[in-house]
Amino acid sequence: RFRLDVAIDSACKAPDIISQLSASFRAFPLYSNNGFSFRIDKPQDAVQVFGMGNIVKSNFSQSWKSKTEVYNLIEIQMNDKETDYTSETVSVMDEESLTAGDPIKKKDIRLFTTEKSYAIREARYALKVSKYINQSLNLRCGIDAIACKPGDRVEVSHDLPQWGFSGRVLSGSTTTTIKVDREITIESGKTYKLMIRFDNDTIEEQTITNTIGNYSELTVESAFSAAPQEYDVFVFGESSIVTKPFRVLSIAREHDGECNLSLIEYNEDVYDDTAIEIPTNNYSALNYEIPNVTDLKLTE
Repeated sequence: RFRLDVAIDSACKAPDIISQLSASFRAFPLYSNNGFSFRIDKPQDAVQVFGMGNIVKSNFSQSWKSKTEVYNLIEIQMNDKETDYTSETVSVMDEESLTAGDPIKKKDIRLFTTEKSYAIREARYALKVSKYINQSLNLRCGIDAIACKPGDRVEVSHDLPQWGFSGRVLSGSTTTTIKVDREITIESGKTYKLMIRFDNDTIEEQTITNTIGNYSELTVESAFSAAPQEYDVFVFGESSIVTKPFRVLSIAREHDGECNLSLIEYNEDVYDDTAIEIPTNNYSALNYEIPNVTDLKLTE
């Protein structure tokens, strides 16, 4: 659902022009092996799980954007083919925010497209990202962090903040009985899930059947496809808060074999693909339709 209309008619550094063009399809370029690749911001499944078992101690930090970065008006600059490719502005606003009396906080975006529908869709996406994506993480992990790459969606579990309980699987586990390296508390009236990231980087999740009490050996309702091995990462928690999803922004490898990861919050609510309504043009109040002739009199 993307369209790129552009003529490159002047000299420019390749990384700069590539960054500008990739914004047209919600992507960010990555340079490696003497070339560029692209990662598109779109809905996707998680490829890796990070928890207390593979996050280095005292290397986990959160940050939030300021209120000034939460915009309620997005304006897209484009060249509209309907007006002979003159520069036009397409605006999408957060009516709920403005109705509540919030001051206007505008963000301008330049988009290389000539279709209003694409500009409106991108403005709507930018507005939702501004509204729903507020948190970022920085963490350091061991060598198994290399299984993901920038742009991938990952799941994060941590004791503080309380996003589930996580650790490593112990030896002797089976497909239905999982031994873990910490004691887990089962409370009354709650449904719990157990997520395992296997050594081949596949992720599976099953429902816990243990009754009320404290356990270091968990039983699942349906068998996993294979018995978890020692040191596989596990995450345990209530069905609605087992983990929190994030998207990888960057990975920096350290000399000691560990990796620093920069993550940003992931929320599928920003990917709104409902139909676009094109507003009626109001370039002029004049009516250009030729009316029917009435009261015509002919004289020889």
